[in-house]
Amino acid sequence: MKLSEHFQKAVQAFQAGEWKESEHICYSILQSIPEHSDVLHLLGLVLYQQGNKQQAVIYLKKAILQTSTIPHYYNNLANILRELEQWEEAQKSYEKALNLNPNFPEVYHNLGILYQQQDKIEFAIESYTKAIELQPDYTEAKSNLANLYYVLGFN
Repeated sequence: MKLSEHFQKAVQAFQAGEWKESEHICYSILQSIPEHSDVLHLLGLVLYQQGNKQQAVIYLKKAILQTSTIPHYYNNLANILRELEQWEEAQKSYEKALNLNPNFPEVYHNLGILYQQQDKIEFAIESYTKAIELQPDYTEAKSNLANLYYVLGFN
């Protein structure tokens, strides 16, 4: 089986929620090509889904070391760092994602969540607003912005 087919099986297992199967395939590929950034990234996501956030961070950082030009890698890393309350590092990772793609609404939304968790309300509002400007049908960003305004007493 070709590498691309093997990787596709890992992606399909991941999308089906078959974490152990996806993990097994990823490790199998990495035995042959330990620097394969897409596999390292996927393995990080698989480990996260299994609740192993620290290991997920390690593999996402390895993916970034191999290929530092993919904004999704930084966004996914930042999301986990945010959950681990490593807020400064998460913010830097979101900013790196935006440096690579300044029109990435999901990153602005996630940055808004980060700012809101830190009570940096003005920055959260700016981030949610930017996400909505870039993607007007971004329901989750609209909801988070509306909830924030509601909490602040702006009805």
